[in-house]
Amino acid sequence: MPNENNRVEDSYTPEQTRTLCGAVIEAIADYRGTDPHTDDFVLYEYTDPDAITKLFQHDANQNHLLQFTADDAQITLEGNDTVEISVNRLPDGQHSLQK
Repeated sequence: MPNENNRVEDSYTPEQTRTLCGAVIEAIADYRGTDPHTDDFVLYEYTDPDAITKLFQHDANQNHLLQFTADDAQITLEGNDTVEISVNRLPDGQHSLQK
């Protein structure tokens, strides 16, 4: 569930058993207060999962930043070997244009 700042934070490393996209979906489900296995959220309706995977492939020389919106949330991924994932509420009146 989101913290007092309406934010969910997580991190991903390649050593984990989940994929980066799986970690993103879990963070979004946590933000929404749902189970990632039963939630109807579909990542590819908002961004290209293959592009996320390619962008954040291990490259210690580059730090990457990706932001996209989904419904009432802004999702931010930042890092290289360790990817920090944050999901936070969009300011009032702003909503995703996608889906």
